[in-house]
Amino acid sequence: MLATELDQASLKTAIDNVARNGLSDQITVIEAECYGSEMEPSVLPLDFLRCSALESSKWLGPAKTLDFTMCNPPFFDSSREVKDNKTLPPRAVCEATASELMTNGGELQFVKRMIWESKKLWESREQVGLRVRWFTTLLGHKGSVEPLVKELQEQDIRNYAISRLTTGQNWKGTVRWVLAWSFEHIRPPLQIARGGGVTMKPFWPEVGELSIPNVKMEKVLQTIANLNSEHIEVLPGKDETLGWCDRDVWSRKARRAMQRGEEVRHGQDGGVGWRLIKHDDIKGVCIVWREGKDRVLFESWSGWLKREATKVEVQNDAAPLDAAPMEL
Repeated sequence: MLATELDQASLKTAIDNVARNGLSDQITVIEAECYGSEMEPSVLPLDFLRCSALESSKWLGPAKTLDFTMCNPPFFDSSREVKDNKTLPPRAVCEATASELMTNGGELQFVKRMIWESKKLWESREQVGLRVRWFTTLLGHKGSVEPLVKELQEQDIRNYAISRLTTGQNWKGTVRWVLAWSFEHIRPPLQIARGGGVTMKPFWPEVGELSIPNVKMEKVLQTIANLNSEHIEVLPGKDETLGWCDRDVWSRKARRAMQRGEEVRHGQDGGVGWRLIKHDDIKGVCIVWREGKDRVLFESWSGWLKREATKVEVQNDAAPLDAAPMEL
């Protein structure tokens, strides 16, 4: 893990804390610098990420990939806003520095810049030589979620997740929200992507999920196997199966094209990955969108699979039994 810190006193404290806990071989604390202009400071240290010291760091590995970033941004725009948001007396002494509490535009503007810069980093990943799978940030204000989700959508970032945290039981303590986004194809499970409580429902991301009731897992897998396609990969498990298809090979149009010897085209944004989950409550299987950016392709695949697997189950149920000999 890599940790960055601007404040000199906080930097020393962080390094000492890591050492005292015996984690120096797992956590590297590095002094960060202010990038960009004073009026428009950079949130992500893009220039720092390009430096040779980072590229050769032992924790980054040969893949030059960061699994995720974490951020606890300054929540407030000014000291007045800090006071206005404290409706109850503090339970502990606030030891946060001014830079940790306040920034121009508050957390809303801070995270917006983070979104813009994360997109810039993704678009220049080949030149930078670094990939970040997920960007995550804490939010102190519930009202920040809606405009930030709109910003993600305006930037055409459709793979994101909303969650919330609390310090007390039954959500009676301090509540914070979490926003995460990714430019890659792997999509989080439904229960992770659509969190934050029912009040967050209008801002939840698009997900793909389709139930196939009264159809056993083996019948669904048999339906997939009947396609006999080299473009489909399946990794079966006990109660869950992962799969991937790099193009449409199931639709009538695709099958006719293959019969004519024509090459089947890839999806608009690559292929589609899915997760098959056994559900006892519906006596069947649920297919969940796991990977890919083309929602239409997933809907086409899941719809076809449901229809064909149901046919297989019905045909097997309707098959006549061998007649038993009659006793006289």
